[in-house]
This record gives sequence, structure tokens and C-alpha cells, in this order.
Amino acid sequence: FSSRRRHTRLGRLSRGLGDVYKRQVIARDEIDLRVWERGVGETLACGTGACAAAVVARMRGQVDDEVRVNLPGGQLVVKWRGTADDPVWLTGAAEIQSEGTIQL
Repeated sequence: FSSRRRHTRLGRLSRGLGDVYKRQVIARDEIDLRVWERGVGETLACGTGACAAAVVARMRGQVDDEVRVNLPGGQLVVKWRGTADDPVWLTGAAEIQSEGTIQL
């Protein structure tokens, strides 16, 4: 699919739903993730999505406790020991993508 065609298709799929995530496990310590946010389109990064993708992959036994999540905007690291009582930790760079003002 071309990028434009794929975006149109994902946009149709996500109507009436929440966000759409495409996850691919590369290795026990690495996941590729693409995120399509409803009403916005494909995003460069999504911390919530990265954590969710890592937790689901961990629950399925596909990855280890620490996993790198590759997104178009960069790499994040998610750590989770695999039990409900343990917190999910997310680390990665944070950068300003744009600035603006709004008058209310």
C-alpha cells in the first residue's frame, strides 16, 4: 500500500472505534509499533500505546521484561515484570514538536 492509501484505509477502519495500533514483535527485546489516532492520523509516538503493546506481548510470552519499542518518532523502552502488582515503566526522549497559542 502507498502511505496515502494505507492512511485512508486505517481511517475507515477506526471510525466509531478508538485508536488503531499495528504491532510487530521483532525479537524478545524489540517491538515495532505504528499508531493511528482517531481524528488525528498516524502519530510519531504514543507512550500509552507503547506500554500497551509491550504488556500484551509480555502477557503472550513474546517478549522479556524489558523491551525497546520502535516508533516513527524514536525509540521508547518499556519495563514490566509481568504481574498485575508491578508498575509499567516507560522511558525515552521527550521533544517539543510544535508550539502555538490559543485564545479562549
